[in-house]
Amino acid sequence: MQLSRRLRAHHWLAALVGAVVLALGLPAAAQAGSWGWEGFVGMGLGNGACWLYSGQSSCSPSSSLWYQINAANQIVNNYRGGTMHAGFETTSVIRGSYLNAGDAKTVYCWDVSLCQSTVKGEATWCSWCFGNSPGSSYAWFRVYS
Repeated sequence: MQLSRRLRAHHWLAALVGAVVLALGLPAAAQAGSWGWEGFVGMGLGNGACWLYSGQSSCSPSSSLWYQINAANQIVNNYRGGTMHAGFETTSVIRGSYLNAGDAKTVYCWDVSLCQSTVKGEATWCSWCFGNSPGSSYAWFRVYS
């Protein structure tokens, strides 16, 4: 009898959480997915999947309702890369955070007003950053839907 009450309470709580997730428009855990990439970004480097700055960046291979990106501008074998940008992009805008060598950051789509279905997660070597030398960064990032 006690176990039955616990199960009913658990199901009620799960239904309540599901209703909140739907009401807020957040992706449900059962639908959650992720995609990650690691490597150099810079002039002539990256995976070529980006709409913007494709010659110096890496992006998730297809657009999805990505809501979170975890990114790091890593120091590899004592190589300290230049500044990089990590966040989200559409076909016309890129938004996120700047990371110097050794920095890590989590960016949410609602922080940069890009929560929509046509968005990619991105890591871009920052060619527009003043005095950004050397010409590449070693990026690690993972996006979550």
